[in-house]
Amino acid sequence: MNQNNLFNDENYNEIIELEFILKPFYDATLLFSQKYCNANIIISTFISLKNKLNNINLDYESIKNYKNTILEKLNNELNNYIENETILISTFLDIRFKKLSFLIRCCLIRAYKINVSYKYHIKIIKNLCIYNISKYL
Repeated sequence: MNQNNLFNDENYNEIIELEFILKPFYDATLLFSQKYCNANIIISTFISLKNKLNNINLDYESIKNYKNTILEKLNNELNNYIENETILISTFLDIRFKKLSFLIRCCLIRAYKINVSYKYHIKIIKNLCIYNISKYL
């Protein structure tokens, strides 16, 4: 066997760092591959991926560049999902966002009591969702 084809320690360490970056995507793929995958997990999963990637400390410049490229693409996709009212609202009406859901329900009740149109309800929810999601971006 030719010695030039074997991994050296540095190559091995780069692969380990690459694995740290790719593991959260594997986990997200398993989550999205479930039999009943709902739209309400999309935004929270993207935020979770971003947080996990941002918390990974890397030594190799090539892997850092790869991570930055992935983060940039994640931000673009996340912004697309935030623009989708259905996905945005379903995410924040999820029971896992109890405090926010309560706040949204209060605003909806208030909007209903003052006889405001459905489009205004959606606008209130969307603004609340974007405001609260921006804390995680």
